[in-house]
Amino acid sequence: MEIRRAMEADFEQMVPLLAELLRRPIEEIEGMKEVFENGLTSDKRAVFIADRDGKVEGLITLTVYHKEAFYAHCVKAEIDEFIVSGDARGGGVAGQLMERAVQYAAERGCKFVELWSRLDNERAHAFYEKFGYEKRGIFLQKTM
Repeated sequence: MEIRRAMEADFEQMVPLLAELLRRPIEEIEGMKEVFENGLTSDKRAVFIADRDGKVEGLITLTVYHKEAFYAHCVKAEIDEFIVSGDARGGGVAGQLMERAVQYAAERGCKFVELWSRLDNERAHAFYEKFGYEKRGIFLQKTM
C-alpha cells in the first residue's frame, strides 16, 4: 500500500468514502470536486490517499493556516476529513494516513494539529488518543 497525494483521477473513488464519512449521499458533487481540484495545487491544503493496487482505501485531508487568536498565534493544521473504507479498517491504513498528515503539518512549521469528531464516535476518539491527541473541548455549530 502507498500513502500519496491525491490526483484528479482519484476523485471518483473518493466520493463513496466521503458519503460514508458524512453519513449521507453526496448531492453537491460538482462543488465538492471544485474544492478537491483547488486543493491539488494549494500549498495550504493537502489530500492524501491510501492506494492499494489502484484502489483508494482511505483518505485524509488537512488545511494549514496561521491562527490569529490571543490564545494561539501560530501556524496550525486542521484535519478536515479522515476515513478508511470498512473492509480496510484494522489493517494499519488509518495510522499510516495519520502519520503522513502529521508529517506534512510538521514540514510546514505547524505547532499543533487539530481535528473534530462526532461525540458518539468513541472508536475514533480512542484512535486519536493513541496518536497523542487530547480532548480539549466541545465543538459547537450553528447552522445559518
